[in-house]
Amino acid sequence: SSPRPSSECSLTFNILMSGLEYSVTALSVGPEGGSPDGTFVTKEVTDLLFNLASPVRLQQLYTMKKHAFRMTELARSTNATIQETSRHLARMREAGLIEKDAGGFYSLTSLGRILLSVLPSIGVLPMHRDFFLMHDLNLLPTDFKGRIGALAGAEFDGKAGLVQRRYERMISEANERLWIMGDSVTVSGERIGQMLSNRGTSLRILYPNSGLGTPLGPREELQNITKTFHGQIEVRAKERMEVGLVLNEREARFIAPDLAGKLDYNVAFGGSDSVFHSLCRDLFNHHWNGSRRVAYVESSQR
Repeated sequence: SSPRPSSECSLTFNILMSGLEYSVTALSVGPEGGSPDGTFVTKEVTDLLFNLASPVRLQQLYTMKKHAFRMTELARSTNATIQETSRHLARMREAGLIEKDAGGFYSLTSLGRILLSVLPSIGVLPMHRDFFLMHDLNLLPTDFKGRIGALAGAEFDGKAGLVQRRYERMISEANERLWIMGDSVTVSGERIGQMLSNRGTSLRILYPNSGLGTPLGPREELQNITKTFHGQIEVRAKERMEVGLVLNEREARFIAPDLAGKLDYNVAFGGSDSVFHSLCRDLFNHHWNGSRRVAYVESSQR
């Protein structure tokens, strides 16, 4: 029997139907990384979105992501008639998204495959519409705006208590490394040191220059970490950072700024999805490489 279509298909349909304006935003980044005059908003783009604006066609595309299918199999997997399926397949062939071989099997073209790979970048916006209305990810570096689809693979934590517990669990489970970026992680230096104990974890802390007075900033807090933790500690500062991050070798947490630019620690995206973790790791490294070492930290470790 034909495989059940991925749940991604119905989700993507809702995304495209309820969030067309988000699609245009994702395709036209703006003056830094896109087209300031809206040249991405073309007939070709609107035709493509129209071709996708069908739950049946999206189900068929996601079904063909696995392997090639005959028309009868696709019709059965989407609960469509042969006539309806034939019309949908003809439209997608005309759009260049699928192709038909001599044996009557339909499969994705290279255009179709790359299209399915970028849909999550559009889909995460209406999926978490309320979050994006209350938080400003336009502050992200241009190179990372196109990667926000990685948030689709993360869990969304919307309760402050749950966010806090998961922060602490991530710290306690860190073995190889623990990287913290932000003006606070709501966990004291003493608590961090106790959880890391004598594991030899590589600890990196990155905070804004304005964060010298925050819980991670004062020398006393860093000394509290070293009371029980004797691994490598590196602390750096940077003038500006637009997100907060907590990472260990397996898991990551992503904290976004609110509309006033203040990091909101009451909500977070998190998890161990490899694409999401890669985004967080690369974003941390981007800021780390542009930061300065805080000299007084070294003296606190003597």
